[in-house]
Amino acid sequence: MYSSWRGNRTKLVMLKAGEGVTGLTGVYIIRKPDRYLVKQTSTAFSLKTGDVILQYAEWGEGAADLWANGHWYKNFGSGVTDDDNRLVLDENSFKLVAHGIKEWWVQVKRVDGQTGWVLVEDNFDGMDSLG
Repeated sequence: MYSSWRGNRTKLVMLKAGEGVTGLTGVYIIRKPDRYLVKQTSTAFSLKTGDVILQYAEWGEGAADLWANGHWYKNFGSGVTDDDNRLVLDENSFKLVAHGIKEWWVQVKRVDGQTGWVLVEDNFDGMDSLG
C-alpha cells in the first residue's frame, strides 16, 4: 500500500493475503492505448483498411472508449453492428496489433483506519457489485 498513485509515492505497508480492505475511490491511468488495425472498411465510421483505432479505457461488458478517424467514441459497446452506429472490435474486421499500458489504482482503507493506494493487477477479489 502506497501514499499515492503518483510517481513520487512512498511505500506505507505490505497488505497480507486475505486482509480485508474497503475501496474508497480509484483512478484509471492510460499510459498507452491498445492499437487495432482496420482489416475491413466500415462505412458508418469512414474507416478504411489500414486505418488505426486506439482503445483507451475498458469499462466491462465489452464497452470501451475509442479514438478512430479523428473522433472520440465514449463507452462504445461490443456485440452491435455498424447499422447501430457502433464500432465492433471483432477479429474479422480489426486486428489487435499492440497492447497498451494501463494502470488501475484504488485508494483503500484498512480495518485500523489507515488509508493508502494499491495497484490492482488481479490481486483483489470482490472488486465490484457482482464479484
